[in-house]
Amino acid sequence: MRAFEANGTTTTSFIGTDPNNLSWKVNHPAGSNLILQVIDSNGNSGGVAPDLYNVIPGSSSSCHHPPLNTSLALVPQITPSKTTLNTCDPLLLAILGGTPPYTLSIAITDALTSPNLTIPPGEDQYLWIDRAPPNNYLIAAACDS
Repeated sequence: MRAFEANGTTTTSFIGTDPNNLSWKVNHPAGSNLILQVIDSNGNSGGVAPDLYNVIPGSSSSCHHPPLNTSLALVPQITPSKTTLNTCDPLLLAILGGTPPYTLSIAITDALTSPNLTIPPGEDQYLWIDRAPPNNYLIAAACDS
């Protein structure tokens, strides 16, 4: 299970091998907004959930990961007055910190897959054209080497 957290960390967790008995323990703090995607061991997508999920308080906080290194940041370069991204709009994503090369993943609710984009060596930004249908949520995440 890949969980893309809005303004947070994207995680990948093992959910099992029996397609009739998969389970996932939430490892994001209460109040987080997540887009969920099931992927197989080869990285092939089983699809992206159709909704944005809000994590509610549970019975245990022991499942949360310790804070990760925050030297890597993904910063969308958008006009401050703009609050939505429309289909076919450009979105410049700048990567700050971390160690290149970088990979970008973009999760879009109700999509068949999420694009994984390798950024060429020496580059620290990517211009992405929004291909999401109207009224969907998307979360972009960066991973360094």
